[in-house]
Amino acid sequence: MRIELPNPKESWLSEYSKASTKKKYDMNFDLFCKWANTNETELVEEFKVNDPRDFSKKWGKILVQYFNDMIKEDLKINTARTRLNAPRAFFKSQCGEVRIKRGAIPKARMAYGEHEFTQEEFQKMFKVGDIEDKARLTLSLNLGWGASDVLGLQWEFIEPYLDESLEPPVAFWYEREKTGAPTRSHLTHEAITALRELRRIQPKTEHVFESVRTVVGLNKWLKSLCERAKIKTRGKVRFHLLRKYTFSQLSASGMNQWEAKLCVGKTIPLDILTYLKGQEEILREKYVHAEPRLTLSAMTNGNNLRLGDINEKIGTMEQIITDQERKIKQQDLKIDVLTRTLESRQQKFEDFEQIIGVLQKTIKHLTKSLGEAERKA
Repeated sequence: MRIELPNPKESWLSEYSKASTKKKYDMNFDLFCKWANTNETELVEEFKVNDPRDFSKKWGKILVQYFNDMIKEDLKINTARTRLNAPRAFFKSQCGEVRIKRGAIPKARMAYGEHEFTQEEFQKMFKVGDIEDKARLTLSLNLGWGASDVLGLQWEFIEPYLDESLEPPVAFWYEREKTGAPTRSHLTHEAITALRELRRIQPKTEHVFESVRTVVGLNKWLKSLCERAKIKTRGKVRFHLLRKYTFSQLSASGMNQWEAKLCVGKTIPLDILTYLKGQEEILREKYVHAEPRLTLSAMTNGNNLRLGDINEKIGTMEQIITDQERKIKQQDLKIDVLTRTLESRQQKFEDFEQIIGVLQKTIKHLTKSLGEAERKA
């Protein structure tokens, strides 16, 4: 019986567990093959019949030319680098690692010319948004997730963390679909309230946000929200700016770079991750410090306690006030008794003084009478 082996591309893609990674690499590899007028089978056969070093040099130069052509087509450097990763990964897996001259491919560049959001601007956007706008905006700022993870979020996963018995901020672990990186995420009282309200009016859907299902759609939604809030943008507006804002606010509130990266789902070294997995409560406390920077309404965990907690505190304060009033009445009673006692003693003293005065007058009168009697005798 003849056993058919998988073709080189299938064998290469089987090395990745994430469906999203396979799909992205498959698409970008096909784009390269179309440009180079070749396919995976021809590449492997060419590698087998040629000197590995010559093959590596040849296709290294071709990859550089492919990158340069993408730049000529007005692709951004970071986008071109991402597309180049697929053929390089294929070569490394099925042929051999290709050699690219140092400096031939520019390093990834930081994005410039983007709008820098402020908390005040987000608060204006939150105010003009509808129920779904509010839920999407506050959730995105709470979590700091990438666009694909926000789009893929399902009610089945998030709904248990909206239970009223849980004390905000509610923390949970999540694995990013795009990279597989773990994230220690948190939901504030504001986000939980917004999601509960969205669930109340929304029909039973699979995904939390059904009205927008693409990254392009998220970018358009954010731009529209800026326009409705009359935000004067100072550069390009993209959804990933929400994640950028969250990360910066977590860092500004006392988290170190690894803690902040874990909270927004950025990849961190395994040894650091192992350490942080035992620091969940510390992370939660630090997130509480960052919460005021991520709040879009008055609903912070500090001033929006659960109703039961509020009633309990009110009852405690009323009892304290009652006890204080009773103590004051007891003190007033003691003061009244003491005042009456002093007044009684004062009256007795005044009566005693009057008696002494009468006695003094009587003695003086008797002394005078005795003196006159002696003189007459």
